[in-house]
Amino acid sequence: MNKQWFQRSLYIRILLILVVLGLIPLMVLSVVGYRSISNLMVEMIAESNLQTLNQVQNKLEQVDSVIDDILLKTAVNQNIQQVIKSKPAEGWNAYQESRLFVDYIQLLIIGNPEVHNITVMNFDGKRIDSRGRFLANTNIVVPPIYNQIMDDLLKESSNKIISSIYQTSRVDIISFGKLILDLQTGEPIGVVIIDINLGMIDKGLKDVKLLQSGIIILVDQFNHVIHHPNEKTGASFKESWSESLGSNPYTLKKTEAGNQMLYLQTEIDELGWTLYGVVPYEEVIKKLVDFRYKFNIFLFIMIVAIGIVAISIRKVFVMPVLNLQRLMRKVESGDFTVRATFKRNDEIGQLGMSFNQMVRQLKELIEQVYDVKLNESRALYYQKQAELEALQSHITPHFLYNTLHSISWFANRKGIREIQSVVDSLSSILQYSLQTTPKMVRLKDEFEYLKLYMDIIDFR
Repeated sequence: MNKQWFQRSLYIRILLILVVLGLIPLMVLSVVGYRSISNLMVEMIAESNLQTLNQVQNKLEQVDSVIDDILLKTAVNQNIQQVIKSKPAEGWNAYQESRLFVDYIQLLIIGNPEVHNITVMNFDGKRIDSRGRFLANTNIVVPPIYNQIMDDLLKESSNKIISSIYQTSRVDIISFGKLILDLQTGEPIGVVIIDINLGMIDKGLKDVKLLQSGIIILVDQFNHVIHHPNEKTGASFKESWSESLGSNPYTLKKTEAGNQMLYLQTEIDELGWTLYGVVPYEEVIKKLVDFRYKFNIFLFIMIVAIGIVAISIRKVFVMPVLNLQRLMRKVESGDFTVRATFKRNDEIGQLGMSFNQMVRQLKELIEQVYDVKLNESRALYYQKQAELEALQSHITPHFLYNTLHSISWFANRKGIREIQSVVDSLSSILQYSLQTTPKMVRLKDEFEYLKLYMDIIDFR
């Protein structure tokens, strides 16, 4: 039933064409376009946050560059080399060496609050730091990490050693060490160690924002936390999502709680550190709200436009056809007075004019056929009437013939020959008079007629 209704409805077909050729491609294009633009927006937001991470990376690289500069300038300073070469001093001489070192170092660390302490040591146990402590190593507790840095520098002959995170005086520290080489012989004569206060780096990273609620995580080369909003400095970094990043700068991944996150990473090659960014996907979606709102408005406008087109097609094309169909049904029922009133000059108007002309011609043709049939009926009627009258006209002569024959038979039976002869003559005269004869008759027949007439006259 529905199939027949579909096949009979032109408007349903037009709507289906609009849906198939207009609405469905628009919906598909809209969904694909929205996803593509959403992915593009995600990429743009990821790139924007990566730029923020890169800015942090640049700042950390600048800190590393400053540290390298301080290490180099300290290691090649002639006065410091002279201090390192000499044996541990005491009293005023030791104080003078310490003040000389402190004054020089203070000039180097101006504008670098992250530098917590700078220490120079020789292999004989002499030690001076930027805080003015100048006693020999036997009288001052040296952090074990210092000796480890010294051993690593001697073993690996590295230009620079970066330690793991440790704590001294409740301050989280990472130390950078460099060998001091004799400028004349090139032989190692000691080490210079710079302690970096991670609290200052942590403070600087807290001011960096990724969207509204994104966080930044800084991990050292030993996979220990340098900065994490929810983890303690020095804690082991154990996040499964960091492995899924691989070498990719960013990725989308769901947490165990089912929340989708945007994860970003960048490497600080000089330090061996890794900088991560974690942004809730909801924050990314919020950036798409305005676009999605405008996109939905555009989609709604397109659907309304298609609806207006469908209504216009129904009004301009379908309704006139339905009107013609209704008029045609009236013509089929015998009403030839209907007319299409399309006040338009297009194909529909011409179709209405053709319909009106067709109905007019049909009416005229039917009237002509009716007149012909009526005339034929009248002629047949008159013919039948004439035949009836002729039949009626034959009834009386036949009745007379029969009566005269009866009289003739009765006279013959009674033996009255005169009556029989007269009756037979009268009958023959009536028969000759009533018969259909042409205008021209034979003379013999006329003589016979006269003879019969004379016999009746004679009898009279």
